[in-house]
Amino acid sequence: MMRVTRIRSFCFYFLILTTFLLPLPVVSQDNPLLSEEIRRVIDTEGAEAGKVVRNYETFEGVASTLGFDPRESGSSAGPTFHVYPDGALLVLFRYPNAGILSLWRRALNGTWSSVGDLNSTALWGPEVAVHPNGDIFVTSHRCVWRLREEIEAVAGECVGGEAPYGFPTAPSLTISPNGRVFASDFHKIYEVFPDERRAELFAGCEGCEPAVIGESARDRDLGGAGIIAASRRGIYLTARDSDTIGFIDWAGRYDLAYAGADSSAIRRLELDSDDALHFMVIEGLTGAFIKRLQADGTAATVAGASRADLLAQGADLSAALRADGVPATSILLAVVNDIGFDASGRLFYSTVGPADDTESIIPLIKIVENAYGDSISADELIIPSRRGDKMYVFDRQGRILETRHALTDAAIYSFEH
Repeated sequence: MMRVTRIRSFCFYFLILTTFLLPLPVVSQDNPLLSEEIRRVIDTEGAEAGKVVRNYETFEGVASTLGFDPRESGSSAGPTFHVYPDGALLVLFRYPNAGILSLWRRALNGTWSSVGDLNSTALWGPEVAVHPNGDIFVTSHRCVWRLREEIEAVAGECVGGEAPYGFPTAPSLTISPNGRVFASDFHKIYEVFPDERRAELFAGCEGCEPAVIGESARDRDLGGAGIIAASRRGIYLTARDSDTIGFIDWAGRYDLAYAGADSSAIRRLELDSDDALHFMVIEGLTGAFIKRLQADGTAATVAGASRADLLAQGADLSAALRADGVPATSILLAVVNDIGFDASGRLFYSTVGPADDTESIIPLIKIVENAYGDSISADELIIPSRRGDKMYVFDRQGRILETRHALTDAAIYSFEH
């Protein structure tokens, strides 16, 4: 028996149940009534073969629209961006002159439109994120900005004035699924309250005793918090080029989420729509990889191959850098500047690669199809709606559990069986 909770109108939800949900049977993998979308997620055998890398944006021919050519003067590691649920991009360029950050939106059809520019020293890599309410947040050196109807400083020391809180180094930026905004420096994580133009310490302490697993992280040295990513359960954190990833739950308790090899250098953290952590890591001389954190604390490779393996196969490393339409685990990754996900499970990443006709290095945004098709939890299946605005949660028997908002992760409907 299935029961719907959070009912506001019995008649309305009764109509929903009788029209759409009651005919949905409890199904097994062998049941022919199992939808193809759910079957694709349940049947993870051979899923790696479906992970194909494709060029999404090569920035060719966009100079006349942008007013500058990212292929000539873009970031050496590719641009910073945010991925909307439908796959549209909000791209942050640090160009053309020092002190200018330029925001542009790339629509699904490949057209570009200006969102706005802001003045900033940008001495450290800027970051961009979008709040569930649509507000755009940008960080650069010593500053957190918000773009609503106009650009305003909401935390940090900013060009043209000082906000109430100053970050000693470049803030990393993350927004939780329920809309909490966080910025961090090398040692501390702050929660930003943009409407009040202030920030409060969430965790961390410079020069204090190291964080202890299972204990409060508020007054502890986190061992590096220069890169952060907020999930439904708490905040993942790491220091640039660290070989470990920490985790602080919303109660403030610290845990160790991942420990890599001593030669590992982690550069980026990002959550997919299933709340699984992905990270970019350089593993010594082996190569660069995008990996997904598993429930047992190990990491599975989503994209990237080792140089040694490619050379053993007789591959051209330059061709492997600009590969298009090939398995994700057969490419050579240059340094990845940013990663993100749309609601359908595609992984976007910005990088650089050799131009086809020159020896120059150009920025690229690539996608990995079906990137987290096998990263679902052991108990739940999460399927995006066709419009990308909702996520449907099923159990392993194919019974619907919840309908969630794709941006906020808020439960719209909940079902009991």
